[in-house]
Amino acid sequence: MLTLHSPLEEIVIKAGSENLAYIDNRRDAKEKYGFDFWHKIRAQFDSEDDFIKFIQSKGINKQLLYSKSEQFPDFIFRVKKRGNKLISGTLLELKDSMGGSIASFNSTLPTKFKTLEEVDIINGNNLVSRISSLIDYPLSLHKDYLTFQRRCFYLKGHIKTKKRK
Repeated sequence: MLTLHSPLEEIVIKAGSENLAYIDNRRDAKEKYGFDFWHKIRAQFDSEDDFIKFIQSKGINKQLLYSKSEQFPDFIFRVKKRGNKLISGTLLELKDSMGGSIASFNSTLPTKFKTLEEVDIINGNNLVSRISSLIDYPLSLHKDYLTFQRRCFYLKGHIKTKKRK
């Protein structure tokens, strides 16, 4: 059950699960929160081997399926199409800290919009765009998919610092 004290990651996963095109920490999504990020794609195949072969053909190693990629952003919401234009596809970076400091924004400046091309440059690889394009398929075939300006939100949750008495 979600509460005001639930981790931000849990709130996003449980509230937006079917609308997520990317989760950075797919391991915790499954193990802690019971959400299998890959379930819709996996259901399209007759066997686990066929699923794994498909994922690997798209450049995603089996080890990455349920890992914490340590990439920016933490979440991407699925794109939608209105007319011939892509909409939605929001990027969400979370900051939720119970320690004595607040983590950086993965060396990326908070801006209002980012494209997946920019995300790939920030991360130094295209893992995020490869995963999101699989989930967003067939809309990821749209000519503007990688260059579409997506809203980018930075959400700060509960911060409890270590206060000396």
